[in-house]
Amino acid sequence: MRMMYRLGLCCLSLLLIVPSVKAADGPELIPSSSAAVIKLMAPQKTLKQASSFIDSVQQGYGSMVLGQAGMLGVAISNPTMQGVDQSRDWWAAVFVQEDEDPAVVFVIPATDTDAMSEALDKSYSFVAHDDYGIYSDDEDAIETIKKHLESRTSESAAAVASEEVVGMFENSHIAIGVNLVVLKETYKDRLDEMREEMMEGLSEAQGEMLEVPGVNLEFLTDLLGKAADKLVVAVEDSEGYCLSVTLAADGFELEEYLQFAEGSRAAKFLKAHPASEPKTLKKLPADQLAYWSINGDLTGLNAWGMGLLPQMLEMDDEEKAKWEGLSKDIKAVKFQDSSASFSLGNLESGLLRTVVTGSASPSDKFRAFLAKTAELMDGLDISGVKQEMSLEKSHEEIEGVDVDLLTTRQIVDDNQQFGGLQAQMNQFLYGGDTIETRIAYLEDGTYIQTMGGETEAMENAIEAYKAGAAGDDEVLTRDLAPLGKANFVALIDLQSMIKQALEIAADAPNLPPMPFDQESLKDLEVQRSYIGMSVSTTDRGCSGQLRIPIETFQAGASMAAFFQRIQGGNAF
Repeated sequence: MRMMYRLGLCCLSLLLIVPSVKAADGPELIPSSSAAVIKLMAPQKTLKQASSFIDSVQQGYGSMVLGQAGMLGVAISNPTMQGVDQSRDWWAAVFVQEDEDPAVVFVIPATDTDAMSEALDKSYSFVAHDDYGIYSDDEDAIETIKKHLESRTSESAAAVASEEVVGMFENSHIAIGVNLVVLKETYKDRLDEMREEMMEGLSEAQGEMLEVPGVNLEFLTDLLGKAADKLVVAVEDSEGYCLSVTLAADGFELEEYLQFAEGSRAAKFLKAHPASEPKTLKKLPADQLAYWSINGDLTGLNAWGMGLLPQMLEMDDEEKAKWEGLSKDIKAVKFQDSSASFSLGNLESGLLRTVVTGSASPSDKFRAFLAKTAELMDGLDISGVKQEMSLEKSHEEIEGVDVDLLTTRQIVDDNQQFGGLQAQMNQFLYGGDTIETRIAYLEDGTYIQTMGGETEAMENAIEAYKAGAAGDDEVLTRDLAPLGKANFVALIDLQSMIKQALEIAADAPNLPPMPFDQESLKDLEVQRSYIGMSVSTTDRGCSGQLRIPIETFQAGASMAAFFQRIQGGNAF
């Protein structure tokens, strides 16, 4: 346990650090029977890069990082780092046995293996191999390493790693690769028990669900059961998992990758849904606070979602038949790609401003589907919230494009506990109890939908689509490009969103007085940048990526200083 504690301390401290260097020979010294492999890029370089990064966020604080080398020494049980080569990558391997604590073996490049051995506690077994020191406080783990080094046929961790995993290790500063096949074999009995407990829990939950008027919650049990089945398949088909962290001059990046067996059910599903460029996102308005995009064929997903409604709501046979008919109608519409943007409005006309665009063809069938949906949703009562909905076709023509107006009004039962709160929320978000959604239909099967901002918002959205406005936004383009091809992407300009929210709150008549005003907010200078997230599929895996630009960290430092100034003035 002491070793695991130190390894955890090492991983936490390494998250502060970072460059780019060719992979060392460490993985060749680790057998494929290891449950996990951990890499730290050369500490000498990563500490220097981390110092530079922190200085770019808050000048003068980078030097603090350079003093962390001692912490790294403690983490590898060599506090003085005697005999350790800090100019090359460090490695560690984890071995597991059922009912035993995991064993950790450090594979550390050495300038002097004898000096490294002398610096270690006597409880450690040490092996010198070429210019590496390999050691652990678990004798069985060291024996496993020795057998691997002496064998000509033993496979190394490097030999069984996929191209995607190798790439993540080479290009990152901290990387952890987990051999899920080894873990599943070792803990098979425990996994079987967990699966049974999960299924029993779902069965018990069905009998304990609270009743919600107008909602049939039995569908939820069925939905969770199907999700559990998919999870079981994913676990059975999985082969490996990799997590990497990279800290560079332009920001922070975290990436995850889950790999499945070639030809498995999960791999075939992922291969059938390849990642693609978020083209429609680039046709949204520029300078928005947030963007997101789902890329690919969405026909099946929309049909599945529509099919859930008649299962969720308590309906008589006639109503259910109408909804089931509507579920069939949507299958005649082909949906491809969908992107959206978000911005803030004002408290008078509503804070919510969204633009959605995508492809739905043929347009006339999609338009008819929306009209039927509005008709069926009109008068729907769920838990004391009655919904009035109407669709006015050809409400107006904007930029030569036909635009429909969908009006939604929510009426809350006076006896509902949160009725007053719901009314206030509607006022803040929509400017009243009526929600106006405009839908425009372009000739190529593209639709554009806006919520909030009335006619002006749709005018701007159509102009932006025709001009490809977001694609010409330099900041958005810069932060979107590293995400590459993806099935899903999301970007948020967090600092601009916070500042705009503060500006709105400063003048809000229905809120308590703020400890700042519009004049003081002028001193809060932040640069636009987008935190980016993506999910992408490969032929046999799925990856997730998180990127935080350096400008976001700098904005965080500026905001912290701003609020400190306010606190210094006893504003809070």
